[in-house]
Amino acid sequence: MRAWLMDAYRHSDELMLWLKTPERERCMTAPGRAVCYAEDNRQARALLQDLRIVYTTVTREHPLHGPTDILRITTRLDRFEQIVRAIERKSRYRLALFDADVTPEQRFFYQHRVYPGALCDIRSHPFTINTIADAPPPVLSAIELSVTGRNTVERITAGQKTFTGEERSLLKDFASWFQNKDPDVIVMERGFARLPFLAERLAHLRIACPLHRWHEAPLRYRGGRSFWSYGSVRYQDYAVRLNGRFLVDTSTMLGSMCSPDALLELCCLSAQRFQQLASRSAGAAFQAALVKEMAQRGILIPYKEKPIDRPLTFSQLLKADRTGHTFDPVPGFHRDVAEIDFSSMYPWLMYNRNISAETVLSDSVVREQAPGIAVSMALDRKGLVPLAIKAFLDRRMRLKATPTAENKERAQGLKWVLVSSYGYLRFREFKLGLATSHMATCAFARETLIDAAKLAEQQGFRVLHGIIDSLYVTRPGMTGEQVRRLCEDIHAQAGIPVSFEGIFDWIVFLPSVNDRRKPLPAAYYGVFSHGAIKARGIELRQRSCPPYVALFQRRCIEAMAKARSEEEMRAMLPALGRMLRRAVQHLPAVPAQLLCHRVTISKRSYGRDIPQRTILAQLRRHGVEVAPGQSIAYVMDARGPVLPQDYKGSPDIAYYRRRLARALFVLLQPVGISRQDVQAYVMPERQAVLDEWA
Repeated sequence: MRAWLMDAYRHSDELMLWLKTPERERCMTAPGRAVCYAEDNRQARALLQDLRIVYTTVTREHPLHGPTDILRITTRLDRFEQIVRAIERKSRYRLALFDADVTPEQRFFYQHRVYPGALCDIRSHPFTINTIADAPPPVLSAIELSVTGRNTVERITAGQKTFTGEERSLLKDFASWFQNKDPDVIVMERGFARLPFLAERLAHLRIACPLHRWHEAPLRYRGGRSFWSYGSVRYQDYAVRLNGRFLVDTSTMLGSMCSPDALLELCCLSAQRFQQLASRSAGAAFQAALVKEMAQRGILIPYKEKPIDRPLTFSQLLKADRTGHTFDPVPGFHRDVAEIDFSSMYPWLMYNRNISAETVLSDSVVREQAPGIAVSMALDRKGLVPLAIKAFLDRRMRLKATPTAENKERAQGLKWVLVSSYGYLRFREFKLGLATSHMATCAFARETLIDAAKLAEQQGFRVLHGIIDSLYVTRPGMTGEQVRRLCEDIHAQAGIPVSFEGIFDWIVFLPSVNDRRKPLPAAYYGVFSHGAIKARGIELRQRSCPPYVALFQRRCIEAMAKARSEEEMRAMLPALGRMLRRAVQHLPAVPAQLLCHRVTISKRSYGRDIPQRTILAQLRRHGVEVAPGQSIAYVMDARGPVLPQDYKGSPDIAYYRRRLARALFVLLQPVGISRQDVQAYVMPERQAVLDEWA
């Protein structure tokens, strides 16, 4: 039989496969194994005997120590997690385990070298499954689902169709429609919370609706967790899985950024199950690819054991533990500036320089020293991290080479996996996480950017700014062809692809709003020669900024696009001032959704009298509890901060006037316009100037 393999899941002690053919969906039983390993010593043997767990002694490859004697434990599919937990508790978490978080269904993908979305030839007796190379991906039917209501279902929106009315009638209509539609993918905002709510109401009213395609199982909301990530608090609901369908929660990282086809692309490279991948971060997809690489090479996969760095002196640590290089920008207005970007600089450095925990800790004599720090990598064999990252690099380059709409969609997730892979090198949950491998990558990145800047200067360019993996250069009479030749030379020197983003007609690098002498490394705006606007670090790009303020700032930049010098930009102040004044005058007519602040809360209660404290109190009065890491929205009303649904059309004029004036001041400060110059246009009483009537 020829079919697309979509998923594998456990039902009791059986492994079930979801197979997709052009005609229908099929469910098939397949052989599976539940296997994990424990370190081999006297205490481990005694512990397993006490638990009456059968084991055998085998030799397997350890990722850091080479061939190692190990205890192999085989169990029933439905007892796998139970056995792992029992061993952990009995050993007081002191026994090193391997492959203990590789579930039987995931092991099936590794063992047979298949992946979700693979077109396969499948035979039952004896069971065989083989991937067909260069086959087209499956076509998935998807619906976007939204369920409204707190204690009862009041409304269901499924794509363009809406179900309303009395709850029982509404749910019966929906269940009938859903059964006829029979989608492969359900896409929902906060789906891990809202789909169990829908399932609970269907069960309560005894209405049959096959949310699972096969093997019905209870769908229960299991809560969520708040966690720290890159200095901010985030929240995520615990995942819910479906049998025979896919559930995508768009409040997760990959679920929000990737279409189902883009998620299948990541499944192809990582062999990770679709729903597990969609519920996690881009970095977790990279780790899944690493685990696949280790499993298919017969290498033990550490469960909770992590590599241990060689010690560094304080002086060595001070020199080594730094991020990428940033040149201070030249603040102000600049004409004819080219932007040059390294494509996936850090992943390419990880691959080219063979950066991985086992290569850093290896005793091999053939090594490469990271520039300026006391870390080096072995070169006698390719590391596991470089092998895992290379597939993502190759696939992204292939899709970018033919930038069709379909390829752009499928490449959505690849960028974010590559971006996060470098940070994962020292993440505490990464299987081969090692701080010095992260330090080595940063050291090579600093050298690469500095060498590229030197090469640009040797060819007559002036470097106005450089940050991590981008350079902004200019020269008199610069042409696109000259910049492309520079990119080719940098590529040849660094061994990393370089992209030419285009030439700005003009760009403004911004200083701090509080100190003009202090340049900001990631704050600028400009207009390309083809008319596109690019901005970073200003209200236009800030998620917490009210959309009305961001829209006003964008229109100001569009109006300024005609300027060709600082003088022309300064001369536009009266026109921009009139735009500011009109924006303030229109505030009472602006709808709540355009005046909303959307912020993520970091704790459940606040001591200071800030908007978050007021809004949390209002939500509690509505019976809504917000966990740290979740987002809230509010409008600044004349009475203070209020929920958008409670807004009555009386905005805090003074507050939004300050926000609009600041948005304009940020743009004009580098060309010599003061805060007072801008605010003068929106003061309640002001003296008009002759320039306004010019």
